[in-house]
Amino acid sequence: MGNRPNLLGYLEHHAPTTDGSFSICFAGGDGVFIGEALYESIPLQHRPVLDTSEAGRDVQLILAGSTMKTLGSTFLPFIIITDTDEKVRMVLRVFVVKTLLLGMFWGMHGPFANNVAYSMSYGGDENPRGFGPVISFDFKNGQKYRFFGI
Repeated sequence: MGNRPNLLGYLEHHAPTTDGSFSICFAGGDGVFIGEALYESIPLQHRPVLDTSEAGRDVQLILAGSTMKTLGSTFLPFIIITDTDEKVRMVLRVFVVKTLLLGMFWGMHGPFANNVAYSMSYGGDENPRGFGPVISFDFKNGQKYRFFGI
């Protein structure tokens, strides 16, 4: 599981003392994971229910040569802002783990890949920030979005 952020997401509901932003590592791997801290930062009245029937599932950390266990899963609504400043609401099934070095790890393989074609390019002048990737999603329902990474 990677830990270098390359995209920024925003919680749909967050504490009034924050802007709700969190870092995302969009990389190779299978599954979408968030840390318990991000999950618990969602105000209780808006926090999605945690399905604990999947608690204790092993997650392989290939680069670290170890595993971690899930606390459960949920459907997480969040926002990503496109290259044209359009706010795109996404809802992904995520596994919650005790500790994650960033807000979300989003694996490019697995069920998500069955519904979208994606590409990520680095370099060039496409990203106005001058750094970071340009990530494109081409959903099977015809929707297409580009995001400037961080």
